Amino acid sequence: LRSYAPYTVAETTIAAPDGMRSGTGTGFRTVAGYIFGKNRPRGRTPSVKMKMTAPVRVSTTEAASR
Repeated sequence: LRSYAPYTVAETTIAAPDGMRSGTGTGFRTVAGYIFGKNRPRGRTPSVKMKMTAPVRVSTTEAASR
């Protein structure tokens, strides 16, 4: 069993009526903006930049693929 330090996950849900490609681009830009400082943590005024140290995962839901 391994023990890991706490970490933050940034995620978003995008409706993509034009398909996976447009949804992926929009979703990636939204999450990247958050990671690079377009965010405001609760209780703090300035935004916080985060290190992007993990790959970006993209998935669809059954509802999104209809």
